[in-house]
Amino acid sequence: MSRLGLLIRYLIFCTFFAVGGTAMVVSFLVKPELTDYLQSREMLEKTRRDNEKLKDIIDQYKSQIVLIEREPNVLQRLEQITLRQTPVQENTAYPSEYNSQLADMAKEVIEESKPTDPNEQIPLWMKRAIYPRYRTALCLSGAALILVAFMFFSGPRLVELKKKPFYHR
Repeated sequence: MSRLGLLIRYLIFCTFFAVGGTAMVVSFLVKPELTDYLQSREMLEKTRRDNEKLKDIIDQYKSQIVLIEREPNVLQRLEQITLRQTPVQENTAYPSEYNSQLADMAKEVIEESKPTDPNEQIPLWMKRAIYPRYRTALCLSGAALILVAFMFFSGPRLVELKKKPFYHR
């Protein structure tokens, strides 16, 4: 066989073997390991985002505390707003307490804090491969590709025909 033929045979063998091996490995690892990995990675990202939000809130509170320490009148104003007390100053008009934009923002924050589906970040191909019949088909097709690679494209045959002497009696 020529060198070009051997090279083509080698490349086809490597391709079939790599694709078959990858298919088998994916079928073995898709259900417990890969799905758990993607879900834990999503939970980690959500925890990091929540930690960043908490850091921002802590920074806001620290700045408010510093402002209150510098200016005590701010504490009285915050007390009125927080405890919903009506101010006692005469001849002053005060706006209503209800703010529709603030209520909408509060609804958004509540909706964002609800737990999300952990399977959202799983890719579509992995969602299909989770089903047992698809996993079995993926494993069997990978095994078939590996068998084809070994049967038809493995190394050249080195078997020589040995001539056996034929004895006449």
